Amino acid sequence: MARIERHGHSWRAVYIGADGRREREVLPAHTKAEAREMAAKLERRAWLQRRGLELGPEELTGTLAELCSWWLEKRCPEASRKGGAVAGLVKHVIHAPLGATPLTRLRAHHFDDLLHEREAAGAAPATVNNLRAQLRTVFSKAKKAGQWFGDNPLDSIERRKVPKRAYRTLSPVQIGRMLAEVPEDWRPLFACAALGLRKGELFALRKSDVDLARGTITVARSHDRDSTKGGVAAVLPLPSALRPWIEHQLEHAPGPLVFPAPDGSQRKREADPQKILRHALARAGIVDGYEHRCRWCGHKERASDAEPRFCPTCRKTTDGCGRRLAEPRGRRLWPVALHIPIRFHDLRHYPDRRIIPHRHRSAARVPGQLPKWRLADAA
Repeated sequence: MARIERHGHSWRAVYIGADGRREREVLPAHTKAEAREMAAKLERRAWLQRRGLELGPEELTGTLAELCSWWLEKRCPEASRKGGAVAGLVKHVIHAPLGATPLTRLRAHHFDDLLHEREAAGAAPATVNNLRAQLRTVFSKAKKAGQWFGDNPLDSIERRKVPKRAYRTLSPVQIGRMLAEVPEDWRPLFACAALGLRKGELFALRKSDVDLARGTITVARSHDRDSTKGGVAAVLPLPSALRPWIEHQLEHAPGPLVFPAPDGSQRKREADPQKILRHALARAGIVDGYEHRCRWCGHKERASDAEPRFCPTCRKTTDGCGRRLAEPRGRRLWPVALHIPIRFHDLRHYPDRRIIPHRHRSAARVPGQLPKWRLADAA
């Protein structure tokens, strides 16, 4: 017969486990009656396991938040925890009212309602699919570990259809203009982004991974992990147009990395090349136009250039020194660049697949020649 006992500010169940030994387990109960109910379920579950009988969801204890917390602590990949990929699970499940739902009362419609709420709040289809996939993984791992019994409630919920993204790319002339505006310590990394590597793979690329004799680059690490995002190392051909950049980095970059920080260390995960790209494109004039704003009345107007323009409502009668203007005019508008929708990650999606073979395509394909921008072109 299971019994309960005080354990600090909570309760602890004492019962005979599945292996016939006495077990003591701390219960997430708030009252004595709730602790007794949980202890009885634990004892019944152990009784069924000793006799090899099938367990059902009604034998479960705990809440959805506790199950998700168990997955984060015991089964979640370290890269996902560090990279913040599980932030949505923590915010919308563990710290949400749904997280307090007991596992015995969970049904598929609870998760279907959650995903529809996220869609109504403006979440993109890919974001909704990511949350669904994480919850599905939680229940899949929990079933293998004996923390969940029965079917996976996420299997009956369909994935959202994600529209295919059209990547914005730059022409060779635009790439040269952009590189001229990138800070010198970031310029080689931006120039070699067309290799098809992700940000973390560029940060972690070592000089020993480059084989100039064979003309290849081995991609085997990302950030502080000894594996890539896909978990598979790849040997990519080194395009001849990027070879001068790589040779320059092998000779002059401090430390064992190809694209290190100025002190030779590896750039941190938080380093954001997206801001550098956005500012470089704006300085190079590669924008979708300009919005001219009045700092006095809030008037706005769009134009294709940053030529001086004046507000049609705010009339200025003096020149700022008290002298009256012969022809009164509006106050000068402030031009703000409208950035093109391109990310640093998009630089790896070069439009011509014959130039940089995709990582999942045959690595034996001989690469063509990229546009020949050189170190001198960006100086």
